[in-house]
Amino acid sequence: MKYVIIIARGSEAYWGSFPDVPGCVVGGDDLNEVAANAPVVLAAHLEGGSVPPARSLAEVLADREVADLLEGDEIFATVAYHAESVAVA
Repeated sequence: MKYVIIIARGSEAYWGSFPDVPGCVVGGDDLNEVAANAPVVLAAHLEGGSVPPARSLAEVLADREVADLLEGDEIFATVAYHAESVAVA
């Protein structure tokens, strides 16, 4: 299963959030750090709980609540989640 992550640049660092996993936020000094941290943070957030369904990027962007929060300079990626292992895609 792959979850969409929306990555934005803050004033001093980058941060990413998963629209389909409320409350799951990852940060890093640069994009590489966010990419490295994202699978670990996602797995930790989902560990032991219910796993919400993952939507495609098109479905996420069609979500009015998500679209209203976008500023136009975000980066979109997917992060694979498997109960036993994780990887950035």
